[in-house]
Amino acid sequence: MPETPRDLTLFARYGFTDGRTSTLGYSVSAGLSFRGPFAGRENDTFGLAATRVHADPQGRLQLSSEAGVPLSSN
Repeated sequence: MPETPRDLTLFARYGFTDGRTSTLGYSVSAGLSFRGPFAGRENDTFGLAATRVHADPQGRLQLSSEAGVPLSSN
């Protein structure tokens, strides 16, 4: 059997806003995908990713008022 194609791909992403167009101030994402993780399943891909977002003060106020939940003191 010829060598099966396997590869690992990593990614990172950072995004930010000016604070007027979105309730979020910034977001950070990172992840990976692995093609061919199992013998005999060369076309399968396994992936894992995580994202962290931050709401600026005006965004927290807007989200709080829309959800009817009081803001925390933090």
